[in-house]
Amino acid sequence: MNTEYAKAFKEVLSILDQVQKKEKNKIPDDFLTFLQKYASEDYQPQFCENQELKQLELTKEAKAILSILYRNYICEKKIEGENHFQEEVQMDSTNQEKNENPPIKQEEEKLWYPVIPKKENIFKRFFKKIKRIFKKEIF
Repeated sequence: MNTEYAKAFKEVLSILDQVQKKEKNKIPDDFLTFLQKYASEDYQPQFCENQELKQLELTKEAKAILSILYRNYICEKKIEGENHFQEEVQMDSTNQEKNENPPIKQEEEKLWYPVIPKKENIFKRFFKKIKRIFKKEIF
C-alpha cells in the first residue's frame, strides 16, 4: 500500500485513540481493523493533546478519512443539503429509468436566456479599421 496512505491511517488511529469511547464505538470494527492492518509501523505522529483538530498538521488523506468517518458514523443529525442532494439523486435515477427529461422549473427557465452579442455601429467599425491601418508599422 502507498506510504502516504499508511501514514494517514496511522494519524487517524492516533486521533481516534484520543476520542471518547462513545464516539469511537460508532465506527465499525471492520474499518478500524483495516486501518490497523495497513497503518505504518515506522511512522509515529506527534500531536499535542491540547490542540484542536483544525490546528493539527494532518495529511490531506487523513483529513479526508476523518471527514468521511464523521459524516457517515459519528454525526447523528443529517445535514439539510445532504437530504436535498439524496432526493435529487433519487429523482434523477427514476427519471433515467423512465427515459424522461426532468421537469424544468419556471425559475430555471428565466436563468437560461441566450446571450446576443451587440454589434458596433458601422461607422465605429469603419474608423477602427482605418486606425489599425495607420498604426501598422511599415518597413
